[in-house]
Amino acid sequence: MSVYKIFLGLLPLIATGVQGAALSLPSGGLQDLSVLPEGFKMAETQWEVDIRPGKKITLNGTIESVYAQLLELNPSYEIDNAEQIAARLAQLKEETTALQKSQLARRDHTECDHAGFKGSVPASAV
Repeated sequence: MSVYKIFLGLLPLIATGVQGAALSLPSGGLQDLSVLPEGFKMAETQWEVDIRPGKKITLNGTIESVYAQLLELNPSYEIDNAEQIAARLAQLKEETTALQKSQLARRDHTECDHAGFKGSVPASAV
């Protein structure tokens, strides 16, 4: 699992407030931003982050840059919060497993050739 996926799952533990709005770009990456749709403007997202227990700061940027800034300011962040991180990852795994089970259903009995069906189709149609 990539560091960024883990970080995304841990956002509820880290970011206590997110402000700002940004134009959502296609997954192909950045494009020419000089022409934005009418009514849109580019804004940098602000994240209020618990850098250490009881110490909150505001960081600006993408989730990747905020995570990098967080590790610069507290290189032992992951070690300091290992229990919370492990608990959150276990919760995410449990939620994902439950969601997958609820969306996927195994079919125990499937019949593709009901009696008489094959005989009723003209040979030229097969």
